[in-house]
Amino acid sequence: MKIRAGVNPFLLLIAPATLIPIFFDTDLSSRTDIVGMAITIAVLLLIEIPICICALKSYYIFESDHLLYVMWFWKKRIPYHEISKVMISRNPSSSPALTFRRVAIYTQSIWLQDLFSIPIKKDRQRFKEEIAQRCPHANIDLSKLGL
Repeated sequence: MKIRAGVNPFLLLIAPATLIPIFFDTDLSSRTDIVGMAITIAVLLLIEIPICICALKSYYIFESDHLLYVMWFWKKRIPYHEISKVMISRNPSSSPALTFRRVAIYTQSIWLQDLFSIPIKKDRQRFKEEIAQRCPHANIDLSKLGL
């Protein structure tokens, strides 16, 4: 079963918003200004396009024996039997998440925490039911998920 991950809309608004000042600040009367503007736009797009692709290509897949989180080319497999706790976190520590509110998944193996983007609103109940069904041994507290 595939469940899409949510994205903070502010993150997607940053990409086009960073291009706006370029058009107001540049005097296009000389060739140097046009080249400089083109280089600036190219660099910004090289940074922003991957962010937008990540936003569109982020999802959870509930496999038969593990949970798979995919964000563009990055994949994280978590076996169900290793999941000990699932909860909501607002911890902005480094993790592959496109939202500020994240699903924190703790594993038994090393007691590490993985933070992932929360599912999109229409799939949150289904995510909660799937994780509860596949990890009956885990402490699951998704009450702050906002169903």
